[in-house]
Order: sequence, then C-alpha cells, then structure tokens
Amino acid sequence: MSEQKNAIAIVGLAAKAGKVVCGYEPIKRHFRTKSSVKVYVIVTSTSMSERARERICKLGGEHQVPIVHSINTSEELAKMVGRPTKSIVASVAILDENMAASLLK
Repeated sequence: MSEQKNAIAIVGLAAKAGKVVCGYEPIKRHFRTKSSVKVYVIVTSTSMSERARERICKLGGEHQVPIVHSINTSEELAKMVGRPTKSIVASVAILDENMAASLLK
C-alpha cells in the first residue's frame, strides 16, 4: 500500500473510532481544555490558506505536536473523516497514539 493510501486509511480509521478532532478552532479548544486525551499528530490539507497553515503550525509547535502535510484537498480530507459532501476540513488532529505512529513512519 502506498504511503498516501496508508495515510487515508489511518485517518479514516481514526475517524470511525472517534479519535479525531476536525478543524482549527476545535483543535485549539481541545488544547485549551487541557483534555486528558492527547493529540499525537495533526494532518493538514493542501488547499488550506497560507494563514491557516501558519496558525495550525504555530498551534502544533506550541504543544509539541508533529504536523503531517497531506496531499489531499480540504474536501478530500472531509470525506476521509466522514463529513457530508461539500464539507471542508483543512486540519485533523489524531488522538490515538498507534494510528499517529503509523502516520509518522
């Protein structure tokens, strides 16, 4: 399986398991609430704006969370996490250590 197909499968599995937080504001809120559930990696889409990319990279840096820049668009990322058609998801936080480790290989 290619690396990209593997990444798609992992993000999809994490979403089905309820181990994702989708979008900048929800991810930021997750960090702010000092949740006991750790964010292990953040996946971003290629179609997000430069400003959004800077914000999510800064957030990841502040919390020492690695960022994986996907080659998928925001619409494809939304589909991967099971969002309705025409939804846009520019970033997804993975909350499962094993799935995150698979993405970071």
